[in-house]
Amino acid sequence: MTSFKKTSFMFVIALGLLGAACGEDDSGTDTDMDPIDGDTGQCVGSYQGFTAQQITDNITNPMAACANPADIEGVCELDPATKAAEVGRACFIAYVGDDSLSDEEKAKKTGDCALNGVRTQPGLKDMLKTMSEDCLNCYIGTVVCAAQKCISTCVAGGEPCDQCRQEEGCTPTFFACSGLPTGAELGAGQ
Repeated sequence: MTSFKKTSFMFVIALGLLGAACGEDDSGTDTDMDPIDGDTGQCVGSYQGFTAQQITDNITNPMAACANPADIEGVCELDPATKAAEVGRACFIAYVGDDSLSDEEKAKKTGDCALNGVRTQPGLKDMLKTMSEDCLNCYIGTVVCAAQKCISTCVAGGEPCDQCRQEEGCTPTFFACSGLPTGAELGAGQ
């Protein structure tokens, strides 16, 4: 976990690379930071179809990094998982083809890329205000893990990346760090 602390806002910076993809419309309103779907009370993004209460009721470890109400609200409303994947992919693409770099250098540059992006994206300040650094570090950790262990597989994203992240321990480590339930755990609780 200490290596995640050293790169504490790496994930958040990577999100800055998304620019207009983060949901800013022509009116200047940040549409990607919309709250939970007001009509259904359901979360957006990776927890779509579930509510913040369902996530809370299925937290696997109440002492884990994302178990507090503010983090659950951020996970439900801001969808950091999708943003982390998008940013990670953008940063992977930036460095995966650079044969002058070792895999370790590619992973470090990918992490630095993610961190820099977060610092420069104004719309992401809401995420930093809502979610704890410890929770965001779980997301950072999964981006760094994928960069270190699955960089060439995760450039395109999709199932091969998901499988590599699972096999290499990135996904299980994320859920252990965050304490968040998996979609399967939530589905079983319905």
